[in-house]
Amino acid sequence: MRAGIFLLLLGAPVLAQTSPTVITDVTDKLPAMIEHAGDVARWADEVVRDNTVVKCGTPLTACTAAALIVANRMDKPLTCGGALEFEQPNAHGIQNASAKGVIIPPGARRMVVQWVTPLEMKLKFSSSCIPIETTAPALPATAIVDCSYTITRAPDVEKFYPPAARAEDRQGKVFLEFTLAEPEGRATNIVVYQTSSHADLDAAGVVALGFAKFKTNCEGRRYRAAIRFSIRKDQASARSPPT
Repeated sequence: MRAGIFLLLLGAPVLAQTSPTVITDVTDKLPAMIEHAGDVARWADEVVRDNTVVKCGTPLTACTAAALIVANRMDKPLTCGGALEFEQPNAHGIQNASAKGVIIPPGARRMVVQWVTPLEMKLKFSSSCIPIETTAPALPATAIVDCSYTITRAPDVEKFYPPAARAEDRQGKVFLEFTLAEPEGRATNIVVYQTSSHADLDAAGVVALGFAKFKTNCEGRRYRAAIRFSIRKDQASARSPPT
């Protein structure tokens, strides 16, 4: 299985039109999950802490993990972003952290995890979500067509095939958009811009593309690719009952 490359061009940022971001102080007490309803999406978030103590920061001090949990409240996949923010500068050099990813309904995921000092440190969190587009957006007139990339190590898509999809003989092709921040390396900020019509295949495609390695002559640009999930005939016949 190989990732199929179908389009090489600069694209618009996927989260350019998000619902309003909500930031909540959690200095004194961690809140229960907070529900959000934007113009185009519904989601919820909360920060949880565990009791595992490690040494972190500069100078070293006792820290525990803080995790931003984001939950999908819709019946379609969402592309979500989240951030943990701290007073800057702070006594132990704890940095802000952020991440983005796809959440399949009706699930939730740890969007951001950071080691933090005790709760007297001021901690804020934020999140925003938008639905995954089901059709490809119009190409910008200013697209740079001479920028290109090559895949130097393609992912083994077979390893990422969702077991439930395989058992149900579900196949499809998911179109992805991503950033190549360096001349050589992995894709970042991977999002679905045209669905395979199967949420689990979409999510698996995002994960699979994250294992690919690339070269590009235009670093810092957005590119597009497609990954096909298909079941080989010998696999299909092996699962068929004898006649």
